[in-house]
Amino acid sequence: ASVLYSKDTGIPTVAITRPAPNAYANAASYTAFTVSGTCSESGRTVSLSGAITASATCTGGNTWSTSLDLS
Repeated sequence: ASVLYSKDTGIPTVAITRPAPNAYANAASYTAFTVSGTCSESGRTVSLSGAITASATCTGGNTWSTSLDLS
């Protein structure tokens, strides 16, 4: 018997596409500010960290999205 396997040696990539560069949050969007982007590995977790933390899952369409509460 033989076993076939593949080894993933590629580095996952992630990019933020929303908000656009130089965008800002206004009072209407403080509690539901959307951040989204692209990613290279479906099913993986995209983690945001800093003053506010959040996570999203990379979908089959190689996109992710999450809503931040900036209040």
